[in-house]
Amino acid sequence: MNASALCSGLFVGLALLTSTSAARATTPESGAVVECDRKVPRCWIAVRAGGRDRPGRTARTFLIRAVWRYVPEERRWIDATPKGAGPVTLPPVGAQALGASDRSRVLYDVPATIGLYRLTWTEDDRRYVGEAFVGPMLCNDVTLRSPPPPGMYAGCWPTARGATAGYLPIPP
Repeated sequence: MNASALCSGLFVGLALLTSTSAARATTPESGAVVECDRKVPRCWIAVRAGGRDRPGRTARTFLIRAVWRYVPEERRWIDATPKGAGPVTLPPVGAQALGASDRSRVLYDVPATIGLYRLTWTEDDRRYVGEAFVGPMLCNDVTLRSPPPPGMYAGCWPTARGATAGYLPIPP
């Protein structure tokens, strides 16, 4: 396999947020987002600072549904979902009440183990998916010469010394 990944600097996380609804354009974005700290290998799901939090908005309920970690040696995803985690209901707050570094915004801390994580949560019963890249380098671009085999996609995962590009199985 001929794969290359352009990596830059010491970076901790890649955070992607997508709604899983087929009608993506009509699905509102989540009030939560995957965030990462570039100085330490940590990522988390946090309530967005500003944006959807406006005075008068109703309370929101978040629930972590699934956490999967990719294990490249086994070429599979393993379930890393926290056990016993219940829903978190947040009262409506003004945008000014949430600072960008306020730990009270954190809904879930992604494990610090180097790896690629797929995170699924619900907000008021609407499903959202994000990925967290916890490792020493960030993949900026992935170029693979052939289309992915069935059931796989082109991606990148962190290693102890950098990052590796290749084909990953589609996460559960």
